[in-house]
Amino acid sequence: MNSFARAQARWDNMQPDEDSGHEEAARVWIENTAENLMRGCDLVIRRRLSAPIVVEYSGYLAAVQLHLNQRQIDGEDTEDFFAQLVIAAVGGGPVKTFGEALLGEGETSMGKLFDIAVALVEPHAEAGLQAEAEDADL
Repeated sequence: MNSFARAQARWDNMQPDEDSGHEEAARVWIENTAENLMRGCDLVIRRRLSAPIVVEYSGYLAAVQLHLNQRQIDGEDTEDFFAQLVIAAVGGGPVKTFGEALLGEGETSMGKLFDIAVALVEPHAEAGLQAEAEDADL
């Protein structure tokens, strides 16, 4: 058997990584938790013999505000969208376009607000999955 045939045989008989199920569970946990945070829910992870991990909605608001402020500092609000947003909101007008322009492009199709929420909850995915497993054992 030549080296190409051996390589092809190894490729044909490859098994998926054992972590693929865990990675999928982590991805789903991160997405669901980020969406809940965006809706105003705090993230609280309680594990046995550990202090709770908390990501509060107020922390999410602060992260969004920090992002918006940085975009202002960086000069990325080229059409004074922040002023237009406030004026439209006070006048009861449509504000979605201004908000999206202020936030900028997201890294995912879910948008920049989702990206910010993911950045806050992603570091806690492993602890969240472990807490869910502990709850399931009860």
